[in-house]
Formats: sequence, C-alpha cells, structure tokens
Amino acid sequence: MAHMRGCIPSPRHRLARAVWVGSRLRDVIPPPNFATVCKDYDIAGNADYGDCVSAEESNAKKAYSVALSAPEVEIPGSTVVTWARKHGFLNGANLDDVLTAMQTEGMIDASGTVHCDGPHLAVDWTSPQELAAAIYTYKTVKIAVAANQLEKAVGNSNGWTLLKASADPNSDHCVGLHGYGSLSYLCGLLGVSVPAGQDPTQLCFLLYTWATVGIVSNPALQAIMAGGEAWVRSIGDVVDGQPNPPIPLPDPQPVPPNPDLAMNPDLTIR
Repeated sequence: MAHMRGCIPSPRHRLARAVWVGSRLRDVIPPPNFATVCKDYDIAGNADYGDCVSAEESNAKKAYSVALSAPEVEIPGSTVVTWARKHGFLNGANLDDVLTAMQTEGMIDASGTVHCDGPHLAVDWTSPQELAAAIYTYKTVKIAVAANQLEKAVGNSNGWTLLKASADPNSDHCVGLHGYGSLSYLCGLLGVSVPAGQDPTQLCFLLYTWATVGIVSNPALQAIMAGGEAWVRSIGDVVDGQPNPPIPLPDPQPVPPNPDLAMNPDLTIR
C-alpha cells in the first residue's frame, strides 16, 4: 500500500494564540490503560493524495463512535477525498485549517449522517500525563509527526511497533492517537507478541496512520513529534440516531504548556 503524507505545520502564530486544554484536564484521573480499536480503518485517499490531515478526521470519527459503544461510523474514502479537494486540502494542509473547516462543514457517512468537529484545543505533547488524559477524555488526539522513521515501521496490518526513534522536528504527516497504556496491554489488545527484549511495562501509545494502528513508545513519540503540534476537538455527531452534542468546554484562561514536564517522559497514573 502506498504511503503519502501532506501535513503542513500550522503557523506558529496560531499555535501561540491557541487555548490549551491542560486546565480542563486538571481533575481527570485516567486509568492506567485506555485504547479504542476499530474493526477496520480506512486510508481515505492517503495512498494517492497528500490528504492525511483529512484522513485522520474520518478515522477519528470511527474511533470516537466505537469508544462510545455506538455503531462504528463509516465515512467512505471517496467522501474524504471529495471533501479535501473542495476545501483545498487534497495535497497538503495544516491541522488548524482542517479542524476549523470541520466545525462548519463536516463529512457525511455512508448512512447520510453529517459528522462535525466542535472547538479544538492545543495539547502539551511533551507531557505524557496530559496526552493520556486528553485521549481518555476526548477519545482521540490529532498530532503532526515527522514520518520518515514511522513509515519504516508501519506495516500493512495492525500491530506494528516503533519503540525507538531519534528526534526529528520536520513534521510532514498527520496521524491520530487512539489510546495509551503499557506495551503488554496494547500488544494484547492488537493480538501481537511483546517484541523480544522490550520492557512490557513501558508506556506506549496506540497510533493510527495509513489504514492501520500500531504501537509507539513514549520516547519514540516524543522524538517524531519534535516539531510540536497536538490538538483535541469536541465532536458533535449523531450517534445511534440521537444527537450527541460536543463535549462541553468551559472557558478558563489559556494555559501554556509546561516545558518542565518534558524532563520526565515516564507516565505515572495514580
């Protein structure tokens, strides 16, 4: 399967003005392990076009529906391509523009239901505690990564691993985080063995890209995210025939990320 990219880093001035999700997660105590695995994933045009930022959206809706124990949302790949082309996102887009467009014009699933985003908030990607709390609360986190090392690890089926990577700030691909937990927990969830010689208790993340989900260790994730961009969105869908409004977002003062959190990449969830 061909692998295209297409992420353009969001302008730094927009990131500087972003409202950060941290204060909204202050009282969230996520469990040690949490992940959503769908019965299948769609490459959504990303084999032929650089529409990864839009492809992540359709698969995030799928994961969100499964996390809520609702029927799995199926947005056809052709719909994603048409949507991306219409908005000028087919061969390159930044995350902020796509997130904003999804608030006013969502994607239509196979049953005719429109799936939109609510407001989006920045996540301190250097903090595994905040990433875990964000995934647990919002079910997915949309991130930008440098894909060179990731592409070498990704296979054609679920369960691939990237457990070691060097820092690369050249973000060129958009992916989604759909879970976190110990390496042994995520391997068990995907039906694969813990790689030989690896610590089964180490913190890892479940990462969607190119029609698959795989396992990325926290140090490897920090390395390929060195360009620095992560977002959550509240999702306003119709789930199981009933309106499901976006997760309520209170309006505290923006909270910038704490760079000190990057000093300890190990997650301790109490």
